[in-house]
Amino acid sequence: MRKGDLAGDKHPVTGIPYDADGFPIFESKGEVLLKEADFKKSRTTQSRKCSKALYEQIMENPELALNFTEEEIQLFKIGKTPEHYTWHHHQDAGRMQLVDYQTHHDTGHTGGYKIWGKDSDK
Repeated sequence: MRKGDLAGDKHPVTGIPYDADGFPIFESKGEVLLKEADFKKSRTTQSRKCSKALYEQIMENPELALNFTEEEIQLFKIGKTPEHYTWHHHQDAGRMQLVDYQTHHDTGHTGGYKIWGKDSDK
């Protein structure tokens, strides 16, 4: 597992903590569950589905809108992810978290895409 040696510790550059199993614990601005039928689809397709699902959550729960600008919300509506965010494939199957792009990029880890997604052996 990539960066598994950081289990129970923090990433030396980003300060992101790792759980006891060596997975990073990112601060999430939003979370959605992919349908199992979408697990093996491309990252682009998954991101589009996640952004649209987050938009639906925002429409159902206006408090969520407080976390985003109107421009960001409109991007989610059309299935786009604002440039300073990315969708993190959590190790739990189908669990997707909207996290800071740069922090995610700089925090080495084995993600769900490798465990349950298109790059997995399952």
